[in-house]
Amino acid sequence: MLHPTSDAHSKKATVALLAGGRSSEHPISLITACGVLGSIDTDKFNVVMIGITEDGRWYLTNLEELSALTAQGASARFTAGNQQVFLPLGGGDSRLRLVDENNEMQYSEPIDVVFPLLHGPFGEDGTVQGLLEMADLKYVGCGVAASAIGMDKHFMKVAFESAGLEVGPYEVVSKRQWDKDPQTVKERIANLGFP
Repeated sequence: MLHPTSDAHSKKATVALLAGGRSSEHPISLITACGVLGSIDTDKFNVVMIGITEDGRWYLTNLEELSALTAQGASARFTAGNQQVFLPLGGGDSRLRLVDENNEMQYSEPIDVVFPLLHGPFGEDGTVQGLLEMADLKYVGCGVAASAIGMDKHFMKVAFESAGLEVGPYEVVSKRQWDKDPQTVKERIANLGFP
């Protein structure tokens, strides 16, 4: 997982992969991470694999641990590791803080880029992107605003429409509307018809 800094390793970019997370799509994220870990070219990249528990704690993990978890299918859950991970505090330091069970801390090698393999809320919705930006860490994928808008389908349609893109007919239904009068909501939806 972590490699000592040397001339041989300094030529490789260090990528931190994030998997698991706080959404209901936690198991899918773990499966995604196994696929990426099994495919990434370790001749070109040093890999730091970070598993995020359902309550939001970050730990180092690896392909073997994730493979064993994902064998459980939809019930797979990442629960903990031996070294908890804390993001840098910004200021140009891109090393992760790693704390073991004895509260002993060490630093990772500098992280060149973070690759979020998270699905759903707390991963695709701009929250982790904002966290990484606050820590001055580069990351793969959309920025905060695009992630947040893309995750909210209503606002995504509004953004598309305001940019002049054609959007299919839709209805936005709030929980409050549904709880108050589900029949009226069903009628509104039925009026949309089928393509």
